Amino acid sequence: MDLHELTLFFEAEPAVHPSDAPWEYGGVSFRFETADDLVSCRLAPGDGELALVWRQHGVKRAELALRGYFDMKLEIQAGRQRLVAISNVVCL
Repeated sequence: MDLHELTLFFEAEPAVHPSDAPWEYGGVSFRFETADDLVSCRLAPGDGELALVWRQHGVKRAELALRGYFDMKLEIQAGRQRLVAISNVVCL
């Protein structure tokens, strides 16, 4: 997955965090806003980090912070596009 694909997914311009490292390690943020909702997401896929906050009418509805996942991908299922974080943890 590249930065262009993420830009299309979030329908927002990325804010690349300043770093000497590529965006995959330095991190990138997206902010998506509608009349009711605000979603902010920070990604550093090279470090296995994803943080997401969803606010609706100014009220925090969800907050998610993942660290150490293996990979992420964009997929389309039943006509809906979604971002999938793939864990490197094996459950037996």
